[in-house]
Amino acid sequence: MSVVERRTGETDIRVELVQGSGIASVNTGVTFLDHMMTALARYSGLDITIAATGDLRHHLIEDVAIAIGTAFARMIPEACARYGDRTIPMDEALVHVSIDAGGRPYYEGP
Repeated sequence: MSVVERRTGETDIRVELVQGSGIASVNTGVTFLDHMMTALARYSGLDITIAATGDLRHHLIEDVAIAIGTAFARMIPEACARYGDRTIPMDEALVHVSIDAGGRPYYEGP
């Protein structure tokens, strides 16, 4: 289990990840983000609980991403590969997801 709480001047977020059966309880107030986190839970087999409030959608989405990334990093054993990907047909779309657990927060180009 991995629990991350992130509180800033703009957001208040709690994320819980548990190796489980893909159950999601997600409440961010951003419908599409809730949908994507619920799909992530379902197809990863992780139980994901997210409770988040914030002043702006931009801050909320950014801080949920930071919190869930931190929670994933705490759960992933060092022996795991650095990255993984999956392509699945979902609803009317072909979805490709890639996760990089390399720990690089951003890229600075030349």
